[in-house]
Amino acid sequence: MSNARRVAWNTTSQTIARVATMGLALVSTILLTRHLGPEGYGIYTTATIYASLFVVFADWGIATILTRELSHSWDERASLVTNALGLRLFLSVPVIAAAAII
Repeated sequence: MSNARRVAWNTTSQTIARVATMGLALVSTILLTRHLGPEGYGIYTTATIYASLFVVFADWGIATILTRELSHSWDERASLVTNALGLRLFLSVPVIAAAAII
């Protein structure tokens, strides 16, 4: 397959996936608002936003750094992924505790 065809196929498949994701998000939002009502949906939105604030502290860009390091040291991929997962789990525990306390 030529590079032009490969790029066209990847672009098309990503566009289709993006449209499908947006459609499913719209459907789930409609179903949630109808099921929970205005007050329940407001509580759901508040909880979702509250939890997403703490995701930043549990992530710290580990996936981005892992991607960069994998591109440089492909031979060490198992140890890099293991270390990244361990660091993420290590950071998650205090972040979850802080979210629960606050």
